[in-house]
Amino acid sequence: MQKNILAVDDQPIFLQSLKNHLEYAGFLLDTLTDPTQVESTIATQNFDCVLLDVDMPQIDGISLLRTLIEKYPLIPFIMISGKSSIEQAIKCIKLGAYDFIEKPPDPDRLVITIKHAIERHFLTQERLGLLENLKAQNNIIYRSEAMQALMNRIESVASTEATVLISGEHGTGKQLVAQAIYTHSNRVSAPFVQVNCAAIPSTLLESTLFGHVKGAFTGAVQDSTGKFRDADGGTLFLDEIGCLDYESQSKLLVAIQEGDISPVGSSETFMVDVRIIAATNQSLQGLIKAGKFREDLYYRLNVVPVRTPPLRDRKEDIIPLAKFFLTDFATKHSRLVPELTPAALNVLMQYDWPGNVRELQNMMQRVIIFLSEHQISPEDLLIAFDEEQRTNIPVNKDTSLEKAVNSFEKEYIEHALIVNQYKIIATAKMLNIDRTGLYRKMKKYGIEVPEMSTV
Repeated sequence: MQKNILAVDDQPIFLQSLKNHLEYAGFLLDTLTDPTQVESTIATQNFDCVLLDVDMPQIDGISLLRTLIEKYPLIPFIMISGKSSIEQAIKCIKLGAYDFIEKPPDPDRLVITIKHAIERHFLTQERLGLLENLKAQNNIIYRSEAMQALMNRIESVASTEATVLISGEHGTGKQLVAQAIYTHSNRVSAPFVQVNCAAIPSTLLESTLFGHVKGAFTGAVQDSTGKFRDADGGTLFLDEIGCLDYESQSKLLVAIQEGDISPVGSSETFMVDVRIIAATNQSLQGLIKAGKFREDLYYRLNVVPVRTPPLRDRKEDIIPLAKFFLTDFATKHSRLVPELTPAALNVLMQYDWPGNVRELQNMMQRVIIFLSEHQISPEDLLIAFDEEQRTNIPVNKDTSLEKAVNSFEKEYIEHALIVNQYKIIATAKMLNIDRTGLYRKMKKYGIEVPEMSTV
């Protein structure tokens, strides 16, 4: 299928020349000399790539690029200029342009650039299609056997009415698991109500769960149904259940056992039909031994135990998750989806992720925000890591993220040198850095080159 290209330039002669070259190469080309018509044209037609002149009398091409990328982040834009400067090129690339080409463009190079831009566009669209499929599965992205076992357990328990207790470290996706159980249950058409027990003061917890009547306490200016009645017929997800005080635990136990609740300040009882899913990052058995959690409530909740594995125990999922988050955040922030270099992939795989999936998610968002290139290097990961985590969180007991970055960067440079037979220019080109930068890194890591070749 022929690809549709839009070229915008105030010079008709240049556009005609462009049309001859590109149509000969097999493209369909629409042209505009009036840049004020670009937005309406793109809005009504499908273009695989847009060529945009930087220097136009009616509208500044760079300002127009900024507007178009905000509205159409998935379309690749190639900037063309007869008065180009390094500053202009850098500005356009940072805004999200795919490439910057000087006039008059070399026809062969232009065709290759357009093909590469369209290929990137296609891959981005393909990834977004994959994202939609993944999102339909509650954002639970995995390749590992550990997560496959978890998904099998979710599938088994979802269609039952059994109470479920989800345990796992912070950031392992306990809420997503609860939502997956709900989504695949017979109660999916009824409400899913979530309560974060750690975020509610103990004085308000009973009212939050069971409701209250007007005047029951200071500030109760109107009746409240409470979360149990809000979830009637559906699922009530009690997150951080270990944070409930002992008195609230007793009232929760009665509600689960009897199937009815009484609002604060009322003698009236209401029958409720809810399925309970609870989650905790604490050891409830440890809290029981410490006298801080009721053993009978624990057994009521722990009918079907489900454990979410930490990210360090499912390393196969790190790269798919990282790519998912990069694509998701790039789309949200109207950026191109960057690629992870092999060295960066190594760093991600070697790090222990004490904050689990949430930590990885936060890092990928910071990468998208701060990244100025189309590829993610180990240094980009280090910059994206917050200072406190970078210095205080250990990896493999005594390896910080910075040390992991340095270790794999050194290994990657050594590998590149060997591949290029220790030729500095070829190695620097492969690593996409200049010779000075390569020499600096070699000095930093104590990498020596045999005397046989240094160019």
